[in-house]
Amino acid sequence: MICLTGDVHHMSMKGANQPYLQGTEVEAAERYLEIAGKFKIKSTLFFTGKCILEEYQKIKHLPSNFRLELGGHTYRAFKPRLPYKLSYRLLNRKNGPFFLQRHEIRKTVNIFKEFLDYNIVSWRDHAYRNDKNTPRLLKEAGIEYFSDIASPRILKPFLKDSLFYVPINVLPDNDYVYHGSRKPGSFNEDDLMKKPFQTKAMTVDKWLEKAQEQVKKIIDAGGISTLLVHPTCMEIADNFKTFGKLCHFLSQYETLFMREIGDQHVENFK
Repeated sequence: MICLTGDVHHMSMKGANQPYLQGTEVEAAERYLEIAGKFKIKSTLFFTGKCILEEYQKIKHLPSNFRLELGGHTYRAFKPRLPYKLSYRLLNRKNGPFFLQRHEIRKTVNIFKEFLDYNIVSWRDHAYRNDKNTPRLLKEAGIEYFSDIASPRILKPFLKDSLFYVPINVLPDNDYVYHGSRKPGSFNEDDLMKKPFQTKAMTVDKWLEKAQEQVKKIIDAGGISTLLVHPTCMEIADNFKTFGKLCHFLSQYETLFMREIGDQHVENFK
């Protein structure tokens, strides 16, 4: 089985790759969903709260027009950085003090409900950034599925303390594909070798080969292949050509929304 996911951010974030887009991240997400839809593939896309506020008129029709689950992706992607840096330095809490993280999680959940009439149950923090308080605060806010782990060694989601953890176990695109500002020689690729996937960056064609190999290996082993494929990266890399090839490949398998991963699909941990 396949769980295809992606992250969508607010344009006021001024991300390094946003200037390379033809429009906004939401507009790229709609093209992404159109392609996935042609292959009858379900997608779970995680939106920041500020993205909903800035472009809710473009977002509100997406769940009814496409095979789409909406999830939360923090309120503002930890920007401005100063309060989070101070919190980490003084309290060893990456996502801010307890009260701030609780406020931002609940605010994001409420924005989806107020502006889109949508109850989110799935969550991924921006840059997989979480701390000791995060699981508890997510559960208190009604979140059931948490996708902050990126590791090729965890083949299945698992249940821990009443929260479903859904690890990204296929090579993510954003960090490992040359695109936009991430050009060869523009960043330290040795840092990537220290991460769980232990590979340097590559062309989008090479990434597709690796992703397909990993998907097949996970499924053959009885796992669930969870992919992180960003609309932004797929547009900038080659205007969704590779994404179309990926969807064609994935269409041979059953796809799930993250919220559809239940007890029968997970490993149980106390």
